[in-house]
Amino acid sequence: MKIHAFAIAGLLSCLITACNNNSKELSQAVKSLQQVDSAASVGTNIGNYATQVISAKTEVDTYLLKDKDSETAKKLSKVLNSHLAAVDWWRCDLSQAESFLKDEYDVASECRDAILPRIFELSPDIKKEAEQAIATKPMRHKSDSLDKSAMLQMIWQETSSDTKSLFKDTNQ
Repeated sequence: MKIHAFAIAGLLSCLITACNNNSKELSQAVKSLQQVDSAASVGTNIGNYATQVISAKTEVDTYLLKDKDSETAKKLSKVLNSHLAAVDWWRCDLSQAESFLKDEYDVASECRDAILPRIFELSPDIKKEAEQAIATKPMRHKSDSLDKSAMLQMIWQETSSDTKSLFKDTNQ
């Protein structure tokens, strides 16, 4: 009986220590995502935004090394992946023509079309709104039916909401 009590006490101690270690890393990951949201909310450029997202990715990945299956880990991954998709969406405007047969506009549009499925998978609400716009204003490229800046704003609004939820969940 005494052995079991010591074993349980030791196990509880390990769990508490691991939780405290995860708590610090979780706090850092959420804080870094809050910083990305702050930069996006006040206006930023693609270089600054991408740098902030890369920094947040480092913090989130550190947390995910210890916890990749919990609901919190899934929420963190979703927010980070949404920011990564936004960076890719924004970078499409910087695309250069790949050949003389395509102009830069087509390359940027094809780039955004390739990113849409990722955005739609991460956000069913954005998918619903975007598909309505695409249906009412069909174009050669799906993304041409969408306002590029409005798409970024929708992503940022959702990531901000999700990050606030994570902050609230982790500080209770």
